[in-house]
Amino acid sequence: MPAGKSCGLLGTRPGGSVIAAYYTWKAVGLEGYEKNALRLMKLARKLYDELHAISEIEVYPFTLPIIAFRSRRYSSDYLLKILAERNIYLYKAPSLNALRVVLMPHHREHHVSKLINALRTIH
Repeated sequence: MPAGKSCGLLGTRPGGSVIAAYYTWKAVGLEGYEKNALRLMKLARKLYDELHAISEIEVYPFTLPIIAFRSRRYSSDYLLKILAERNIYLYKAPSLNALRVVLMPHHREHHVSKLINALRTIH
């Protein structure tokens, strides 16, 4: 910050996320938020179930559309590298020595399928 401080709300990077949330709310309304949240939770359930079906993957329970998992065969750093080579980019979950998928409004079933197919091939 040029002034050395931020005048935004605590926890934001200077308030842009609050403004974005407000205008998204104005654009889609409560029904749009609810519809999207339900779609993302359904997609998270699909991802969880598909990961759980791969015996060499340990997947953690979830309550939000964020799925953490780890390989029983490969380190999370190695798996992250292999997936990146296939143009699949995930987040690290260092406290679990795992990877995580944060499902967002732009994600669709084909994104989940691409990840699952890659993990099946790798394992």
